[in-house]
Amino acid sequence: RVFLIPNGTNHTRGTNVTILANLTDECVVPITGATVEFNYSQPSLLYSCSPVNADATSGFYNCTFNTSSPTLLEAKFWNVTTWANKTYYNSINMTNVSAFFIETRPVNESVPAVSPNVGGWGEVFYFTVKITDEDGDNVNVSLFEKVVGAGTWSFVDSRSVSGVNQTINISKTWTNSQIASREFFFNVSDARSYTMNTSVINFTVEKDDVSVILVAGNAPTVYRAIG
Repeated sequence: RVFLIPNGTNHTRGTNVTILANLTDECVVPITGATVEFNYSQPSLLYSCSPVNADATSGFYNCTFNTSSPTLLEAKFWNVTTWANKTYYNSINMTNVSAFFIETRPVNESVPAVSPNVGGWGEVFYFTVKITDEDGDNVNVSLFEKVVGAGTWSFVDSRSVSGVNQTINISKTWTNSQIASREFFFNVSDARSYTMNTSVINFTVEKDDVSVILVAGNAPTVYRAIG
């Protein structure tokens, strides 16, 4: 018999996963001195875990590996298989399907941008950033802005995305009472409560542009006769 962990646990990429198996016979007597192999797999991927450490008396066998080094594991569920053999015992080949899940934190794939960087108070400002969360969580991306030097950030708007290299676009206009050097950042949070803030970027809301359109007249010369 085999008692095996992990069994459906989540692990953040970059952390360790320990495979632990307890071998006992039908009388629940620990089996020591067995040859044990562990692997973790996907349909097209197979990795072995070594070394396998054994307790001399308890029948426990374990192996630990890292989820990002030397191999960067994909953000998904992984199966764990235990193979065990000992003279006078039947061999065991047991697979624990979806034994553990590799989860990832959301990251920004680009420096946040605003267009225009300098514009009049009547113009529309467009704010963009690209976000990735490989494990497919729904990610909330919120835009905050304020006057440079002010203490309180103001929420502007938010978007919800999921997947890799997703572009977020949020727009806003300002009134003539809001002319100032301003700054913004994006706050990013996923369904697993991982959060991050992008870098803070400056932009300027200035006096609005004025254009003059000639409605009538094109500077003609008029000759006025005398007499």
